[in-house]
Amino acid sequence: MKLLFYISTVLITLVIQAQPDTTRTSNVYIADPRIQIHDLKSYTAVFIDSSNKLTIQDVASGKFNNRFRPFPGTTQLVAQPYITYWLKFTLGASGDIHDWWLVLQSDSEIGETIRHGYVDAWFTNSINQVTEHQRTGVFVPRSQKSIKENPGLNRIFFSVKPGETKDVYLRIYNEFDVGITSSIQLRNPLAGFPSEKYLGLVFGSGAVFFFAIISFFFFFFVRDKAYLFFGLYALTLSQHYLILHPDIPFIDLYIPEHPYLVTPVFVLLTIGGFIFFALFGRYFINLPQLSKRLDAIFKWVTIVWAAYLIVMVTMMIVLRKLVFFEVTYLFLFLVLVFLIRIAFFKTILVRFYVAGALWLFCFTLLGIFGYDALPFNPWPIGQGGQILIYAAGLAYKVRLNEQARAQAEIISRRNVELANLYDESRRQKEEIEVQKKTCGRSIGGVKSRTGSTHPK
Repeated sequence: MKLLFYISTVLITLVIQAQPDTTRTSNVYIADPRIQIHDLKSYTAVFIDSSNKLTIQDVASGKFNNRFRPFPGTTQLVAQPYITYWLKFTLGASGDIHDWWLVLQSDSEIGETIRHGYVDAWFTNSINQVTEHQRTGVFVPRSQKSIKENPGLNRIFFSVKPGETKDVYLRIYNEFDVGITSSIQLRNPLAGFPSEKYLGLVFGSGAVFFFAIISFFFFFFVRDKAYLFFGLYALTLSQHYLILHPDIPFIDLYIPEHPYLVTPVFVLLTIGGFIFFALFGRYFINLPQLSKRLDAIFKWVTIVWAAYLIVMVTMMIVLRKLVFFEVTYLFLFLVLVFLIRIAFFKTILVRFYVAGALWLFCFTLLGIFGYDALPFNPWPIGQGGQILIYAAGLAYKVRLNEQARAQAEIISRRNVELANLYDESRRQKEEIEVQKKTCGRSIGGVKSRTGSTHPK
């Protein structure tokens, strides 16, 4: 009996020893290179550092392992601004993986929509030594990024050999606004990112920029300020498209080493665009002729609005925070009041202006409340349609100006003819007066001679 018990104990021990040690590998994700996209959400843990003081050495030392929590299951990780978020996971592969992407996703279909500002990634070995450091994030200068193209995608390179595992630590920090991560993905670059919804932004930017150039061209010859402010409004829209695109080409084109300025520039373009939109309306509908009182109020509101915009953008650049933005809604409300008020002036130009504003307003609402359900991006349609309406209105205004110029020329010719007739009439009158005086002197001379020869 004792021998049987001893044999059983030995067999159980051998079986236990034969089992693999799962204490370290239970949370390790082993990627199959034959699969192009791997979701690592279930293998990721999150630790929030409100102090913003911990370093990679502090976190990787293991002293804060009990502070890590599982990645939110069916929800997204909403990284609030000015708070540090640490993400941790262990990753290996069953085959060779070279320069794949580790991507912080916020949408499983179209990639980034709300982007993180700064993301640092460290890889550590089995004794917690850092072996590699990479950077990504919208606000990271281009020269410091691991992948320099497409700054809107938060991604880094990842390579691993068969049987090898790496511990990955991600440090996320945001400014101005939140950043959203729905999952961490390991992607083969060949998988790419579908971007059909954003094709309209590319074509829209070029088309609206073309209208801006044409409008500046007309202003140069016509000197009507409506064309100037329409061109400035169209120019802000064209640059807006470059920021709204998920790849944010605006950064690579203008501010590759100072990408944090993209948020102040976005606010500047947005609010500045509304100011140009309002100024365009003032000259387009000839507001000073329609109502001098309303025009005086309009000018004062515009001056205050421009000063507010300059102060807000300056504070954003200095503090790196979105300040005073709520006041913007007051000015947008005043724009709406302005549109309602001028609608009572039933002129053709006013109808053009209000129609363009309503078109953009309707598609903006469609984009806010129905974007996910639509197979297209509604904002380029709204803004492009508005530009076309205003282009037609400006063309109609050219016709009105030509008619007014022709009428002015007719009136001018008539005035010249009347002036000539007046001059001719006055000349004839003067001649008659001269003739009368000459005749009078002649008759007087005859009488005087006749009187001197008459006998007494």
